[in-house]
Amino acid sequence: MLIKTICLYLCFLFYSIGHSQVKSANHSSDFSFTCFQNENKTWGYDVLSSGKLFIHQTTIPAIPGQKGFTDKQSASKIAELAIKKLKAKPNEFPTITIEELKKLKIII
Repeated sequence: MLIKTICLYLCFLFYSIGHSQVKSANHSSDFSFTCFQNENKTWGYDVLSSGKLFIHQTTIPAIPGQKGFTDKQSASKIAELAIKKLKAKPNEFPTITIEELKKLKIII
């Protein structure tokens, strides 16, 4: 029973995260971003669509764990890349890869 309860909880959690973090993009959306500092002094970013929150990213995408960006400039680079991808393919989630993080010198 405990395992079943934990599985149901995890399913609900992942479903909630997926639906609260990313909403469908409008083809004519005007995207922008803002950077913010997390409580642990790392950085994250918000992508806005027509002034409304679209993506809230507190950690570096594509890497395991909960590590935020070391500085505002790094968070800005990835936010700009995410917006570029959203504009190119508005019906797809802007996936960031390890290779892109390396190319932009976010990770070594």
